[in-house]
Amino acid sequence: MLLLTDGRFSGGTTGLCIGHVAPEAVDGGPIAFVKDGDRIRVDIAARTFDLLVEESELEARKIGWEPLPAKFTKGVLAKYAKLVHSASTGATAADWRILTLTMRRCRRIVRRPGIPLTESCRQCGRRVRMN
Repeated sequence: MLLLTDGRFSGGTTGLCIGHVAPEAVDGGPIAFVKDGDRIRVDIAARTFDLLVEESELEARKIGWEPLPAKFTKGVLAKYAKLVHSASTGATAADWRILTLTMRRCRRIVRRPGIPLTESCRQCGRRVRMN
């Protein structure tokens, strides 16, 4: 039994477990195109896995592929999903200004005392605080 995932898994799993595969399915990584019954070759030493399907089949699976829609569209988790990069790049947060300058409701931007106003919201022109 092999567990191969681009996410986390609990400590209760048994057998060969490979987690945090990157690039993730949401980014169009190969794990997005695995189907039930596909054969996968795993090389632990080389830290690779190969999806053993014909190239033409893989290309056919990619046609019209789109990532799943965001589960959260409002609130903190929606902001987190927009700000945090892939695990393959360290799962680090992007500069928070990227989000604040494109927010539709800039009145919700958290203002920090002592930080000068230097930029305008692209949606309404309201000045926002930057680091």
